[in-house]
Amino acid sequence: MLSKKGDDMRNEKVTYRDDEYDVVITVRQATVLDGMRRAILDIEASAESLVIVEEKHAGYLRYMVSEVYPSCMASIESIENGEDAKKKLSKDMTFDDFANLPDALFQQWQKIVYELNLHWVYRRPETKQGEEKGPTDSES
Repeated sequence: MLSKKGDDMRNEKVTYRDDEYDVVITVRQATVLDGMRRAILDIEASAESLVIVEEKHAGYLRYMVSEVYPSCMASIESIENGEDAKKKLSKDMTFDDFANLPDALFQQWQKIVYELNLHWVYRRPETKQGEEKGPTDSES
C-alpha cells in the first residue's frame, strides 16, 4: 500500500499561462513518501546540478538545489499541460528545467508548496549564545 495517498490531504492548484506555457500544477500536502522523495531529489540534484553560477551565488544555488527544487517536485499531485502549450512540464523535470521556468510560475508554485508544507520551510540552524556563526558564502 505504499502508493496510496491520503484522501484527507489538502491540495491547491497553481495555474499559469503565457505565450509558451499553459499549465495547471496540483500541489498536495506532503505524505511521508513525499518527504522521502524530497530527500532523494536533494541528493540527486546536488550531485548533478548543471547550472553554473558565479561563486558569490553558490549559497543561493545550494539552497535552490537542496531545498526549493526537491520541495516543489515532491509535492506535485499532478501536472496538466494545455493542448496548445509550446513548453510542457512533467513530474520528471530536471533541476535545469526547473531553474529555467518563468519566475512568475515559480513564485506561485513555491508559495503554495510552503503554505501546504510549512514544516519544509528552510530555517538556518541557530547558534548557542556566545558561539560564532560560520562564514557565509560571501565571507569565505
